[in-house]
Amino acid sequence: MATKSVCSPEEKQQSTEQRDSIDVDPDVYQEKYRTVQQVAELLNISPDKVRRMFRSEPGVLKIVSQSGLGRRPYETLRIPPAVLRNFLRKHSLGNKNI
Repeated sequence: MATKSVCSPEEKQQSTEQRDSIDVDPDVYQEKYRTVQQVAELLNISPDKVRRMFRSEPGVLKIVSQSGLGRRPYETLRIPPAVLRNFLRKHSLGNKNI
């Protein structure tokens, strides 16, 4: 049977202060992250191509789940709209910096 942990108000306040002390733009909590599948459909390319394109892009949320022995870890990507916009600007044909 699972037990429920109960935090005191002081512990909750301390937890909130720790979370708020992380240097993250507050707007990041309001953004709707896109899945690999959503970006693939938007760009009309395969999900594998999206994974390769965004895997090392700064700002992409990477969620790694550890598998059992002998199995590779599974990586899930979530792409913020700002990262998608910047990526498209950087890689568009109209970009003068290419």
